[in-house]
Amino acid sequence: MPRRLRSEHRISAFPNVTPIVNVALVVLVIFMILIPAVREGVFVKTPEAKYSQELSSEAEGDVVISLREDGSLYVNLKKISWNELKRELEIAYHGREAHPVIIKGAETLLYEDVLKIMEICRNVGAPGVELVAKKNR
Repeated sequence: MPRRLRSEHRISAFPNVTPIVNVALVVLVIFMILIPAVREGVFVKTPEAKYSQELSSEAEGDVVISLREDGSLYVNLKKISWNELKRELEIAYHGREAHPVIIKGAETLLYEDVLKIMEICRNVGAPGVELVAKKNR
């Protein structure tokens, strides 16, 4: 039986990085798609206003309260109940005392619901609130 040459069983010192690069590119594409959607926050069909200023998206440090048409309530992206609103707002607002709270309310909401949220914001210590509306063109 002939002897095999050692050159047939060479071990490469260089790892194959192609699979690692492929996985990294897939993860990058996923993040490029998901991050803009997450930055927009909870979707709420807000009312239109002629003289409103459009926000490109909520800033990272903003506290946003969203109240949807179905009555679901969110502080930032966390779904909560009306009973939990004050406690969750205090937690989210801690360290941001100089900033106003942003309220995104659905166009079909009762005025009373928005006033309740504004009152709770005032009790937490917010210097004011900003109401989100679509720009009427």
